[in-house]
Amino acid sequence: MTVSTVIFSGVMAIFSGWFTTYLITTYRTQSEFGRLSVTTTLVAVIGLVLIWLVRGFGYWGLLWRAGLTAVLGWAALFHRRPLPVKPRWNRLVFLELLRTGAPIFLVVQAGTLVFALDRVVLVDSTLTMGLFTLANMVTNAARMVPVAFSTVVFPRMAERYGQRRQGRELWWMAWKASAPAIAASGIIGLAGWLALPPFVERFAPAYTGGVRAAQWAAWGGVALGFHAFANIFNVVRR
Repeated sequence: MTVSTVIFSGVMAIFSGWFTTYLITTYRTQSEFGRLSVTTTLVAVIGLVLIWLVRGFGYWGLLWRAGLTAVLGWAALFHRRPLPVKPRWNRLVFLELLRTGAPIFLVVQAGTLVFALDRVVLVDSTLTMGLFTLANMVTNAARMVPVAFSTVVFPRMAERYGQRRQGRELWWMAWKASAPAIAASGIIGLAGWLALPPFVERFAPAYTGGVRAAQWAAWGGVALGFHAFANIFNVVRR
């Protein structure tokens, strides 16, 4: 069961990630932001409910929760997709995407490594690592807002650039997505800074030592508010 659980969670996370990336591009227009938000929120609520797996089965429950959440995430996106199109194989298009996407993939992996370095630095102390879990949770929550804005505007930027081939418009579109993302993230950061100390003291006193790191992590969404500008380089393939 141990090996099967690891294989299941890993395969499902990778498999679902591919489909999720594809399906999100079907939510192309601004009018679909609400549909995407509702779907994402629904999956988040399901993930919250599935915490009982962690409580009941410990680490293995954590792996099952990760796999199930990934599958349910892309299934929900598939069910509610506004453009019910099917993928079609084209060798030339595949090779072009591979040539364009490989460098982007490497950059994304490098970025993922950067986000994981803090945990690598703390790995020698299990106590510190445990306390830092609170900051990791807050970081993931804070990232949701700017990433959501960036995800929605990306296909619109690609479509606009394909129509007019004018890069200047992309900068304006990125700013229109970043400004509200930064504002919303600022509100979240302030709320987290004020609410985390009494919340942790009341419901998770064992994690009091990790509150300050979590407070700073709550502002992470502000720093990532400019995430939409990264889309420009992907759209123009540079």
